[in-house]
Amino acid sequence: MDNFHNLRNKIITSEFGATKRLLNLNRLILFSTMTSLHAQHHFLFRSYLTILLLTVQVSQSYSYDLDYLESGFELEYDETTKADDLIGTYVTNYAVFIVGLISAVIIWLTTQHKGGIMTCYFLFVGLGYGFAGVGHQFFSNDIGKISYTLGLIVVHIGNTFLALLAIRFFTSSLYATVGCAAINLIIIIFIGIKGFEPALITGAAIDVGATVVFLVQARVQIGFRFAFVAKALGIVIQLAGGMVQFLLSSKCGPKAYEDCFEECPLHYNFNHNALFHVIFLVALLVLLVSEIIVPSHYFLKSAEHKDTNFKSTTDEEDYAKTMMSNALSIEFV
Repeated sequence: MDNFHNLRNKIITSEFGATKRLLNLNRLILFSTMTSLHAQHHFLFRSYLTILLLTVQVSQSYSYDLDYLESGFELEYDETTKADDLIGTYVTNYAVFIVGLISAVIIWLTTQHKGGIMTCYFLFVGLGYGFAGVGHQFFSNDIGKISYTLGLIVVHIGNTFLALLAIRFFTSSLYATVGCAAINLIIIIFIGIKGFEPALITGAAIDVGATVVFLVQARVQIGFRFAFVAKALGIVIQLAGGMVQFLLSSKCGPKAYEDCFEECPLHYNFNHNALFHVIFLVALLVLLVSEIIVPSHYFLKSAEHKDTNFKSTTDEEDYAKTMMSNALSIEFV
C-alpha cells in the first residue's frame, strides 16, 4: 500500500499535463483494485465500480476555492478548482429531492396506487437530484463524482417515465413501451460515459415532447383543459429554468471562475445552478397539483380503457370524471 501511495504522489507531482496525469492515476487505481480482490464473486462489482470511477475522473476538477473568490484576485488562480460545491447548489438539490419524494408518495396515495408512471417520475427525479446534491457537496472526492454521474442517470430514468406517459396517451402497444425503454437505455449509457451534455439534450427533448402531448390533450379533453394546460406549464417552467441556467453559465459557471464571477448577476453561493433548482422545484409543484386535480393515468391507453367503448368525447369525459371522483374520495388510513 505504501508503494501505491508513493507512485500515486509521483504521478500527481510529475510534469505531465493534467489529462495525462489523470489517465495514469486511473490506470494505477485500476491495477490496485484488480490486484486487491479477496474473492472472485467481488470481481464484477469492483470492475464496474472502477469503470465508473474512470469515467468520472477523466474530467476531474477540484472544488471552488472560496478563499480565492472572497479575496478578489489577491490569491493565485488555480485552474483545477472549477467544480461547483457551493452551498446554494447542493442545498437546492436536496430541496428538489425532498419535494420529489413527497410528491411521489402523494400521487401514489391519491390515485389509489394506480398512478404508477407519474409516481415513478417524481420518485426517480427526486432521487436523481439527491444523488446530484451529494455529488456537488463532495465533488472533491471520488464518491462525489460517482454520485453526481449517478444523479444524472437516475434523473433521466425519471424522464423516461415522462416519455412513456406521453406515449401511453396514444397507444398501449408493448412494442412502443419496449422501444421507449431500449432507446432510453442507450441514452443512459451515453450519460454514464459523457456526463452532463447528453443528459441536458435528451432531457430537453423529452420535456418538449411532453409539453406538446399535454397541449394536444388539453385540446382533446375539453372538460379537463385547464389541468392539462397546467401540466404543460409545469414542463415549460422546467425548460425555462434550463434555459436560464444555460444562458447564465458563461457568467456564473466554471468559465467565469477565474474572474471571480464578476459579471454574474447572482451571488456565487446562489449561482445559476441553484436558481435552476429552485425554478425546477416550482415546476414539480405545478405538476404535482395538476396531477392531484386530474390524474393523467385515467386518460392513458390501457387494457382497462380498451374494454370501455365510448360513443363520444362526452362519454369519455364522464367516465374519467367518475373515476377521478372515486379517487379523490379516498380516506387516508
